[in-house]
Amino acid sequence: MSAERQLLFAVLAFESELIDLAQLTLVCRAWVADKLKPLADLLVERHGLSLKNREFLEELVERKLAKHQNDARVTLNSVVRGEVCDAIKQIA
Repeated sequence: MSAERQLLFAVLAFESELIDLAQLTLVCRAWVADKLKPLADLLVERHGLSLKNREFLEELVERKLAKHQNDARVTLNSVVRGEVCDAIKQIA
């Protein structure tokens, strides 16, 4: 899974109010340090994202991607703004 697609999952978790900005920042930092584990797994393990919410987010990711011809980078750019954009820039 591409980095953009994984970030999209995490951003949509924030946008859906399933995690807060601090959790988004922490999980992205952990993922950047060790990309062997998918961001979705980290959200479940470290931040208590339920399996039901994970499934919801995976479906949401697919719908968002479909609107942008399955281009994860374009889709991510369409949803990242404001404080999320600032947080991601700090991590990178």
